[in-house]
Amino acid sequence: MARKTVKVATNPDLITGPELSDYLGLHDKTLERWAREGRGPRRFRLGNRAYYRRQDVDNWIKCQVRDSGRGADATALAGRHS
Repeated sequence: MARKTVKVATNPDLITGPELSDYLGLHDKTLERWAREGRGPRRFRLGNRAYYRRQDVDNWIKCQVRDSGRGADATALAGRHS
């Protein structure tokens, strides 16, 4: 599958759905499904566009990391694409 070009949000504190799907390595439809199911990072709408606050995404990632004894570092994971 070819990578699509992702347009960067004008506010560095906000992430669009396509940016987040690229950041997390997930399909756009997965994020849409999660939003319908009340899962995933919190999102909000401005007009007809959905946005995620970078801080909410980073906090959500930290909550997903479980201490599995593998030395997972949530801070490094959350900041890898900053």
